[in-house]
Amino acid sequence: MQTFYHGLTQKARECLDTCAKGSFSELTIGKAEKLLDKIAENQSWFQDEAQQCHQTEEILEEVNALSTMIENLLHWIDQSAMFKEDERAIETAYKYQPTSSQPNSEGMNSGNTLKQLSLKEIIAQQTKTNDEVKQRLDTNESSLKDINDKMNFLLTAFDEQNTLNKMVELKLINLAAALPVATNIE
Repeated sequence: MQTFYHGLTQKARECLDTCAKGSFSELTIGKAEKLLDKIAENQSWFQDEAQQCHQTEEILEEVNALSTMIENLLHWIDQSAMFKEDERAIETAYKYQPTSSQPNSEGMNSGNTLKQLSLKEIIAQQTKTNDEVKQRLDTNESSLKDINDKMNFLLTAFDEQNTLNKMVELKLINLAAALPVATNIE
C-alpha cells in the first residue's frame, strides 16, 4: 500500500488524504481498498464534470477565434471605406462642371460647356473628404473600442467561470469521497 501511495502525484495524495479524513497511508488495507472502491464508483460523475470544464475551454477558444475574425472583418471594412472615399475624391477632382462663359463647338454659349476644377478647388474638396473620412474613422474606432471592451468582459467572465468550475469540482470530489457507498441489501 505504501508503494502505491508514494507512486501518486502530490495532488492525488492530498486528495486521498482528504478522502481518508487523515493520512491515507495509515489506513488498513481493507479500509484503503473500500475507500478506493468508493472513489472509483464516484469517478464517472467526475468525468462528466471534467468534460463540462473542457467544453467551457472550447467555448472560450471559439470566442477568441470569433473575436479575431471580427477584428479582421472590421479592418477590411475600414480599408474598403477608405478606398471608396479616395476613389470619390479622385473622381471629383477630375470632374468637369458646366459654366456659361465658354462657347460650345459652334462658337455659342450654350450653358453646357465644361470647365476643369482649379487646384484650389481640388484641395478644398480633398480636405472636405479627408474630414469626412476622419469622422467615420473616429466613429469606427469608438465602435471597435466598445466591441473590444465587451469581448474582454466576456473573456474575463469565461475565465472566472472556469476557475469557479474547478473549485466546485474539487469540493464535489471531496464530498463524493466522504459519502458512504450504498450497498444493495436483498
